[in-house]
Amino acid sequence: MVFFLGSLRYIDDEIEADQVHLAVILGGMLSFLLGAFLVRVISREYGQDAERWISKPVDTIGSGGAISLYVYAIIVVSVAVCIMYQMSVGFNLLFEGMVSIFSGQGRIEDAATLRLEFYGGEEYFAPGYVNQFKNILLPLMVLFLLARKVILKNSGRIHGLFIAILMFVSLYFLLMTGQRAPVFWIGAIAVVYFLVVLPRKKAVKYSVAVVGIFTVSFLALTLILGRGGIGSLEGADDYLELFLQLPERLFSINQASGVYGFRYIYERPVQYGADWVAQLQILLPGKGGITIDNELNALFTGTTRGTAPPSIWGSIWYNFGLLGAIIVPFILGIVYQNTYYRLIRGPKTLFRTLAFTFFFVSLGTWGVGGPFWLVNNGLLAVVLLILFERIWVGFNDRITARA
Repeated sequence: MVFFLGSLRYIDDEIEADQVHLAVILGGMLSFLLGAFLVRVISREYGQDAERWISKPVDTIGSGGAISLYVYAIIVVSVAVCIMYQMSVGFNLLFEGMVSIFSGQGRIEDAATLRLEFYGGEEYFAPGYVNQFKNILLPLMVLFLLARKVILKNSGRIHGLFIAILMFVSLYFLLMTGQRAPVFWIGAIAVVYFLVVLPRKKAVKYSVAVVGIFTVSFLALTLILGRGGIGSLEGADDYLELFLQLPERLFSINQASGVYGFRYIYERPVQYGADWVAQLQILLPGKGGITIDNELNALFTGTTRGTAPPSIWGSIWYNFGLLGAIIVPFILGIVYQNTYYRLIRGPKTLFRTLAFTFFFVSLGTWGVGGPFWLVNNGLLAVVLLILFERIWVGFNDRITARA
């Protein structure tokens, strides 16, 4: 719905591709809802079951040694990966931008090029793999520790200070490449997670704090790096333009790319899944190539160093044609609703709820590209996170039982 509303301003009803795109968006949403509704009819879980699950206290907090060791091991590895990444690239874009502004030199003039050095420079630093630790695993583990501390209420000041330091370190690495999207994702995950696992008053308190911190971070990145053409804050109009970058990022940027991108792919033959396969292959070590996302970016910016993906509906159309644009959203509706029911049928543990919160925010904000977008933004990493947690905790439980 967000993508549909944002796309309307760019739709030209005199262009055939736009007419088809609008029909595909509306048809895709309807098909998706039908798939979800079918699962609701067949299943017995309805609102009361969900409300009861959400409102009840956490079943298992995860304060044992096994889960603690697992979480801290992931944090150590993630921090090490981030440090090595920054050392390899040679700079921190956020830090460089702040130094430039506070030293009186103004914002960095060529911030866009510097930002691309993290992803498409002359040397390859495996940014996609690093992002799994920097943008996903490290922030999630810090959120787990913070939620556990709030629920237990008995951790000392030293432990609280340690978690605060971890929060700062995580935010530092999250912002260092100048990406604004991960700021939104982690902020949304934190708010949903706190509202579900923390007591009501604490949940509201920490959610408001998260919204404040991540809004300031988003706006700071926008200003420091000159995103949206904003170079300075000299009057009320500049401040208004800066704050408008929040709805602009949510309702405009990807939507414009989706509409203009569909005009491009509308003239091309159906790929029958070849485009999705090619994009997923890029995730493998040593694989590369130019995808439709890079081609569309070249249309807008003149370079293939970067991506401008089509909308999720455009990507489905490009890969599977008209029939796919009806069937694939229907299947997604079934998958989404079943995923939700899987959550409320199971235990409400602190770790499990965090993983499902990530799934919901990730799947719920998937508005562009194909499955590559999900995998590249941590879906597989979190699936493995759950799998290894179960193996590790189960192994320790067996050892403890034998002892």
